[in-house]
Amino acid sequence: MSDVSVHQREESTRPEDASECDVSVVIVSYNVCDFLEQALRAVDRATEGLTAEVFVVDNDSRDGSAAMVRSAFPGVHLIENDANVGFSRANNQAIRRARGRYVLLLNPDTLVEPNTLGVLAGFLDDHPEAGAVGGQIRGPDGTFAPESRRAFPTPMVALYRMLGLSRLFPNSRRFARYNLSFLPRDEVAEVDALSGACMMVRRAALRFSQQTWKRENGSAQERVNGSAGERGKGRKDERKREGKEEQSAPANPELITRDAPTRQRANRSGAGLLDEDFFMYGEDLDWCYRIQQAGWKIYYTPETQITHFKGESTRRGDREYVRLFYRAMLQFVDKHFAERYDPLFVRFLKAGIRVRAALGMGRRWLRDLLR
Repeated sequence: MSDVSVHQREESTRPEDASECDVSVVIVSYNVCDFLEQALRAVDRATEGLTAEVFVVDNDSRDGSAAMVRSAFPGVHLIENDANVGFSRANNQAIRRARGRYVLLLNPDTLVEPNTLGVLAGFLDDHPEAGAVGGQIRGPDGTFAPESRRAFPTPMVALYRMLGLSRLFPNSRRFARYNLSFLPRDEVAEVDALSGACMMVRRAALRFSQQTWKRENGSAQERVNGSAGERGKGRKDERKREGKEEQSAPANPELITRDAPTRQRANRSGAGLLDEDFFMYGEDLDWCYRIQQAGWKIYYTPETQITHFKGESTRRGDREYVRLFYRAMLQFVDKHFAERYDPLFVRFLKAGIRVRAALGMGRRWLRDLLR
């Protein structure tokens, strides 16, 4: 976490209320005023039938984003930073204030469907073992975004991707783990990780391991399950009739056989907040990793979708995107793999990440040169 002092101001016309609500929506914004406005209007439509609160954390935008929120959405909790503190730290500012049973991380350049919040919250109601769930992410042209569900980039998974095997064999359970492209897009699946562009997290998973939560809140969870049971039973019966049972990505032996002691230690507590050492990118992967370490499961459901206009704050082709993305991947490897794998293998993996970063920077430089 940065040592830089950041001043913030929070505004909301809502009365103070410590009572719990269904969903807390958290949007971090940076110079995407128009996208933010349409995202908030879509969220407003999607909260029908739910008790919800919405936070916008503005990272010192200079395009009038904060003024727009104050004027057009007076019920939104607005937190204004006087510097760009990064995605993780800004999200944490809102999560600390959140009252929802579930917290939805949502990018400002997205459009949720009217059913998105209800479907994701209902899924977590029906699956008490789930720590997080995400839906389909679609591009503006309707194409399926592979980051909708992912595997952790363990050395072998990353190696297959760097060698291009995941692209050559997209239906292979061995080679195509990175984006789990061998799994049907229209079926529920247990996965390793989701995209922070739209990911609903059980707030209890941040404080408690799944085992502790189940033990200490069994009776309360049974009441929740009872209220949602008929709805969940109906969905499961319908899937059985359609022959669509929930799938799981095959267990990753690298994580199971080599990480059991770490899992046992981590299972005593929850996942905690986002790691603020990740300025942008990689923080969602790290969060999912820690949620699983705490014993919770992570799911992908096709029953709702969002539209993502992808990287309006930092466009994918920009050199800054390349720098931030691959730096985050190196951070993830150092944090989670450095002590678990052979040092030579880790050095090889990090070298591959740097090569891909250099190629990405080179392509951008060449494109700029030819303009």
